[in-house]
Amino acid sequence: MTEDLNRDQVIKLASKYFDGYSISKPGARSGFWKGQEEASLLIEVITSAKNKVMQLANEIKKLNNQESVLVEAIANNAWLV
Repeated sequence: MTEDLNRDQVIKLASKYFDGYSISKPGARSGFWKGQEEASLLIEVITSAKNKVMQLANEIKKLNNQESVLVEAIANNAWLV
């Protein structure tokens, strides 16, 4: 999860790393960082490529000039048909 900044550029970055992903609608999520509310952007990817996820997170962090970007790994039973 990241702050909802530079949405179009974030989408281009995500598309560079992954063929498919889900992204939250503008204004659909709020997050808090150090007591301050901010609009949040959630990108969901089903992948085993942890290195790609980390590369994307680092690029978003630089693009948005952020201290951090939250990356969460969740065990799931999802698959493409």
